Amino acid sequence: MNITKKEIIALIVWSIFIIILSIIPYLIGASYCPPGMKFMYFIGNNFDQNSYIAWMKQAQEGNILFEDKFTTEPHPKVFFHPFFLFCGIFSSITGIDLLITYHLIRVIFTFILLILVYLFSSIFLSKIHYKLFFLMLISLSSGLGWLAPHPLLSPLGNNYQIMSIDMWVSEAITFLTILTKPLFITALILMISIFILILKSYETKKVYLSVIAGILGAILGLIHPYDIITIYSVNIIYLIWIRGNYKQIKSFIIFLILSLPAIIYEYIIFTFTPVFKEWAKTFTLSPNPYSFIIGYGFIGLFAFIYIYYNWDKKSKKDIFLISWVFTVLLLSYFPIRFQRRLILGLHIPLTLLATNGIFKYVIPWIKNKPFFKKINEAILLLIIFVLTIPTNIRYIIDDLYHTKTYYLNYNLYNEDVEALKWIDKNIPSSETVLASFVIGIYIPGWTGNKVYVGHYDQTINANEKLKRIRIFFNNETTINERINLIKESKARYIYYGPFERIVGTPNFDKMDFLKKIYQNEKVSIYKINDDVLKMY
Repeated sequence: MNITKKEIIALIVWSIFIIILSIIPYLIGASYCPPGMKFMYFIGNNFDQNSYIAWMKQAQEGNILFEDKFTTEPHPKVFFHPFFLFCGIFSSITGIDLLITYHLIRVIFTFILLILVYLFSSIFLSKIHYKLFFLMLISLSSGLGWLAPHPLLSPLGNNYQIMSIDMWVSEAITFLTILTKPLFITALILMISIFILILKSYETKKVYLSVIAGILGAILGLIHPYDIITIYSVNIIYLIWIRGNYKQIKSFIIFLILSLPAIIYEYIIFTFTPVFKEWAKTFTLSPNPYSFIIGYGFIGLFAFIYIYYNWDKKSKKDIFLISWVFTVLLLSYFPIRFQRRLILGLHIPLTLLATNGIFKYVIPWIKNKPFFKKINEAILLLIIFVLTIPTNIRYIIDDLYHTKTYYLNYNLYNEDVEALKWIDKNIPSSETVLASFVIGIYIPGWTGNKVYVGHYDQTINANEKLKRIRIFFNNETTINERINLIKESKARYIYYGPFERIVGTPNFDKMDFLKKIYQNEKVSIYKINDDVLKMY
């Protein structure tokens, strides 16, 4: 895996270019922010990203084990997550805001990921220009989702519920991962590192490589356990296929033994802790198989071409990549709740196979055609590269359109921001704050407090609680109904701002069990008087 000085320069320049591309949509999103509001610097699924900030907040406050702050059911702090722990401690030590920390780590880890991906490609690609073209593809390629809705795709979509995965599954496409999810970037870094170490251990029979891989596997199992399932399965299929010898099997067993405790821990937490058990019941199912065909587009096609025409002369390296692709596609339709989570990383082996397919079969075939004989190979490669990009462009355009059009989902009023900062400084993070669903999304991350409802799956019985919180802020709700919800939620504070007023405008000032403790132009915060509450 030795690389030349020119490769290093090209790798650094390209990585910086990709990082800048991943920052630009956020800057554009910020420019769309209406006067009097603050852009929250999330695009895509802001629920997941706010939940990441909430875990980081707990670590920033000094916690090593975490609890679910998006629900009020009592449960112990038992959730250990090294990535969020690292982020929170980093923020605490440096004094850097959690949101800035989130994106700073996203940028730094993107750089590390692209370097590792390039080194990993050296195992499978024989020439420098193969590797550089692969780097371009893995960074920016996508599928054919940009065509949907389209007459050619709509009939399939209507009949078979096809949803092109490159338009909505951030695990499926490397650029979407880089753009939105530092957690997934970290998981990919660990996955690639583990595969490099394991393959090297198979080749050299050096036990210490398996030991290091096992330690990284334990960390990955605590960060994103779905990927360990992928790694186990890929290695088992690969070793069976190549008829692995005793020392290779021994290397895998060492990795398995060292990484398995993390999976056992995760299983215990999400099986025997009621709150986490309910959270684990969330379905993330894979869409119709045609979604994969459309979602990987030309990359999938070129990978198939290489597998088909190279089948009789496939090497062990080819077998490994094919095993990875086959394993993920198979696991994605196993009867388990988290099918879609297992897609992370699939883009890598597909793109490696596609790169070989392009250089060894597609380009020679094109060059044999009379019209293309005089066209430079670099031009043909550029055309192929450009054909793989459009969905990522459309994804950004669509997200920016949503950011501008549905601005209340991506921005908070300045007064809300001020109120959240006040809560962070003045209300103990152990207390529960009763607020609308919109503000409930932000409170755990910005203040560290619990909320009654704030997340579609981390809030237990979220749909039912969403109905109840709407009733709470409704004008027609009786005092007893409000008090019953307060007692049920164990809340000690009520947040009443612009988003709560959308639901209703009850006069909290006249309720004797509430005392106003904070007010700005748009937000009031009330403390619940327990002594008065007992009288009802």
